[in-house]
Amino acid sequence: MAPVDRDAVERELADRLAERDRFAARLLDRESGAAFAALRAEAAALPKGRCGWALQQWDALWILFHDWSGRLAEVAALRDGKGRFGRRSAEKAALLLARVPGADPCFPSGPRNAEMPTDRALEVMEQDFGRVGDLLEEIEAAIAAAGDPDPLAERIDALEVRERRLLARWTETRERISDPRVPEPLTAAAELRERLAEIPGFGEAGWTETAVARKRLGRRIELAESRAETAFAACNTPLHIRNRLRGEAEAYRARAERTGADDGPAFREAWARAKAVLWTAPCSIPEARTAVDDLAALANGDRP
Repeated sequence: MAPVDRDAVERELADRLAERDRFAARLLDRESGAAFAALRAEAAALPKGRCGWALQQWDALWILFHDWSGRLAEVAALRDGKGRFGRRSAEKAALLLARVPGADPCFPSGPRNAEMPTDRALEVMEQDFGRVGDLLEEIEAAIAAAGDPDPLAERIDALEVRERRLLARWTETRERISDPRVPEPLTAAAELRERLAEIPGFGEAGWTETAVARKRLGRRIELAESRAETAFAACNTPLHIRNRLRGEAEAYRARAERTGADDGPAFREAWARAKAVLWTAPCSIPEARTAVDDLAALANGDRP
């Protein structure tokens, strides 16, 4: 076996100690924030929720960190009074630095005295730190937005206004068109508001568990918005057809005036009939179409 480079072991220990101090600072920095306090409170209120799981991960992270820190202290204690490794102590230090006490989480049923490679232990700590950190960042964002209006509530408010206008347009269409064949629109804003009220708000027990429920509610709001727009178009269509027929009727009257066809009794009767159908509520679209076709035939000379 080749002799161990004592200087290399010294450098590795120094690097690992510096790395340990940096990681400890990151852990303490996370714990000092308001988000971590909120995470603890939520974990206490809902132990089996996301925050409860994250707190367990965090505690396991600290245990692994302390095991690693203890291993580094064990290695540092092998140095002599001058702070140097001897040949044998350097060999032992190299072996100890290569592994950390603790079972790999991928193999939780390993032996009680299990160890894992140091690089794997550091990878596990980074993964746990990142997973809990993602949740803490989510909580931080919620804290920052705590005073802002709820975007789902705003969308429901807008939907409610749109649905009121939709019902008004539906009523107008039925009053102005005699055969619109437009069913009464469905409204959803009131029910969606009730569903939103059932979802815990910021600071209430379970509020960090609401992501799926909010996404589901968001999709329901989107469907209601789409349905309202479709119904609005359906209510507008008969009115648009009537307005187009009015334009056609006036265009044929203008043509008849240019050609002198408007002097004939047949055209005057046809125009009176068209006016009575198109400019009197409720308007029958089929009758209006027939009246405009009669005007067109007379204005174009297709009918005497």
